[in-house]
Amino acid sequence: MVSPGGESSGFEEVSRVAATLYLEMKKCVKQRNLVTFNEAVMIAREMLRQGKLPCSTQDFIATLATHTDSEGRNLMHEAARAAVEGETRFFLTLSKLRFPYYNEDNNLDTAAFIVCQVKSD
Repeated sequence: MVSPGGESSGFEEVSRVAATLYLEMKKCVKQRNLVTFNEAVMIAREMLRQGKLPCSTQDFIATLATHTDSEGRNLMHEAARAAVEGETRFFLTLSKLRFPYYNEDNNLDTAAFIVCQVKSD
């Protein structure tokens, strides 16, 4: 929603920041760039701490988890794929943020299924 003064609502701002962060963090996982990935996490935490985003940390993480690619994969799916290939640091970082494990992609796979190498039926 946009107010008559042209200002976006708090939800739109949170969603916009989450979408931008999703794209940057996904690129970091694919490139195995943990430094920039962690910087993105720190920026989001600082924005929340300073009150620049009108939501709780968990609400922001939940919003971030809704952003997916064309195959329905969110950041945890990408981090799980990296973990299967031996790069667990992204998965651990998202886990510490309490990023949800059980969002399904278009193949009905969850990040937990991917890490355990279980195929959905």
